[in-house]
Amino acid sequence: MDVKIDKIGALAVTVLVSATLAFGGTSSEKPSANSTAKVQNTSHHARHASKKARKKRVRGQKAIDSDRVRQIQEALIREHYLKGEPSGKWDASTQQALHRYQSDQGWQSKTVPDSRALIRL
Repeated sequence: MDVKIDKIGALAVTVLVSATLAFGGTSSEKPSANSTAKVQNTSHHARHASKKARKKRVRGQKAIDSDRVRQIQEALIREHYLKGEPSGKWDASTQQALHRYQSDQGWQSKTVPDSRALIRL
């Protein structure tokens, strides 16, 4: 009889330990304000420090290459939207010519080249 009680007691302890491990040993006690604040400050500081350490990436094309501008100007001259010689500079007359070309094609007429306009030119 003592053997059965010992086995039942051992089984009960095993079940309790397993349940405690499975549920992470949750308790009804709340963590102290100091321990929570310390964790939050540390993680905030680590994120902030890593943002400062990284260099800001320059994204996207900031200007059109002069060779590409010359090609666009040659095409606009060929299509009679621009007069003169290609300069390789993205000036106001080139922008206006591209604007007129894109408007005539029924496309959005913006000052940056539309991909469809470049393909067709």
